[in-house]
Amino acid sequence: MKHFLIPTDCSNESERAFEVARQLVTPLNGRISLLTVITPAQTIVADSGMGTLPISTEVGPSHDTEDVKKYHREILQQYFPSIPGESIVIESLEATYLSVITCAQEHCTDVIVMSTHGRSGVGRVLLGSVAESVSRNTNIPVLLVPRAAS
Repeated sequence: MKHFLIPTDCSNESERAFEVARQLVTPLNGRISLLTVITPAQTIVADSGMGTLPISTEVGPSHDTEDVKKYHREILQQYFPSIPGESIVIESLEATYLSVITCAQEHCTDVIVMSTHGRSGVGRVLLGSVAESVSRNTNIPVLLVPRAAS
C-alpha cells in the first residue's frame, strides 16, 4: 500500500494538492496522512535606514492544534472519504521543511504531495520556500503542485 503525505498550512493554496493526491492514491489503494506543522510566529528585525522595523514571518492564519485537527477531518471527508487517512499535527520550533521531512521518514512515506505558493521577491527571500526546501533535502519523491495560473 502506498503512503502519501500531504503537508498543508490550511490555506486555500495548499488545497490544490488534495485533488492531485486523490487522483494518485485511489487507483493504488493507498493511504493519506495530512500534516500541519505549527510554529510560533517569529519576528525579523529589518533595518530601514530610519530605524528598525519588525516584520512578522507568520504567513497564514494562526492555528491551534484542535482547529487544525478539525480542518484535517473535514479535508479527509471531502477529498478522501473512502481512503484510509490520518491527521498529524506537529508543534515545532525547527524549520518547517525539516519537520515535514522527519515526519515523512518516521511514517514510512512513499510520496510527499505538496502545493507551492508561488512566492517571489521579498516574500521568497524572507520566508523561503518550504516546498523547495523539502524537495532539495529528502530522498523521498516529492510531487509539487503549482498554484493556479492567474
